[in-house]
Amino acid sequence: QELGRRGRTLRLRYYRERREAIDRNIRELFAAKSLFSSERGEP
Repeated sequence: QELGRRGRTLRLRYYRERREAIDRNIRELFAAKSLFSSERGEP
């Protein structure tokens, strides 16, 4: 009972951290792409 609850909490925390990391990677990717295209003079 206690072990299952702790495991669920750890799993939720893991998924939340993964989602935040993915969101951060996507933002950095878009920022890099927009910077790259602006350097090349493309829209």
